[in-house]
Amino acid sequence: MKLLLLLIVVVVVVVVVVVIVVVVVVVAVHVEGYLNKTFYNLTTVALSDWKTYSEMRALAQQKYALTMTEAHLPSQTLEQVSSSHTISAV
Repeated sequence: MKLLLLLIVVVVVVVVVVVIVVVVVVVAVHVEGYLNKTFYNLTTVALSDWKTYSEMRALAQQKYALTMTEAHLPSQTLEQVSSSHTISAV
């Protein structure tokens, strides 16, 4: 009887640990997605602040071990590129 009770307790503890790990992973995935989307959107609104958001992204990677993606945005708009080609051609 004691062995059965011990086995049940061990199984319950293992199940609780597995549930906690799954919840932590799911929360981390949602936080990563939210931060990636937010940093990208903020960078597109104010290109001059890209360095600040890059530092914030690096901090999230270091402090919380999140997998963050870099926002690879073009350095110029199409209008800027075409006008610079027109000026240099003249």
